[in-house]
Amino acid sequence: MSGGGSHFKNDQVSSFCEENNITQIVTAAYAPWVNGLVESTNNLILSRLKKLCSPDLDEVPGDVDPKSIPRNWPIHLAEAIRSLNDRIIPALNATPREILFGMALRPNTQTTDPTSGPLPTTNDDLDTHFTLADSFRYTTHLRSIKEADRRKNMFDSKA
Repeated sequence: MSGGGSHFKNDQVSSFCEENNITQIVTAAYAPWVNGLVESTNNLILSRLKKLCSPDLDEVPGDVDPKSIPRNWPIHLAEAIRSLNDRIIPALNATPREILFGMALRPNTQTTDPTSGPLPTTNDDLDTHFTLADSFRYTTHLRSIKEADRRKNMFDSKA
């Protein structure tokens, strides 16, 4: 997702996206709420990349050249995205990955013995899973509406 600026909407970016099987979504002009989402996500990724590329930068001044840090970003990009997808969003009490798959995926939630292997899946298991996944998404959606309402009320009280 990118803004409609010429630095994002050009042949070079289009060919890069095509070569890497990326679908480029260009936001509508004068839609700051969408661009804010992109900027917020970019800030999260950049913050995580900075920490992964030079974890001791704040503690050991002078040992790391700050201009060399962006060259290391491609090495850490997958880990940065994984950590963002697995972070718990407090207002939703869920991670983005859990919202996508509709089920809790946090460590130490498995109740069966991992050495015994997975049990065969029955049709009842599938029905139960899809019902629980729908319930999980519904609950998360309700929490997101509640959080949006809380933020709107806070904004309205200041406006």
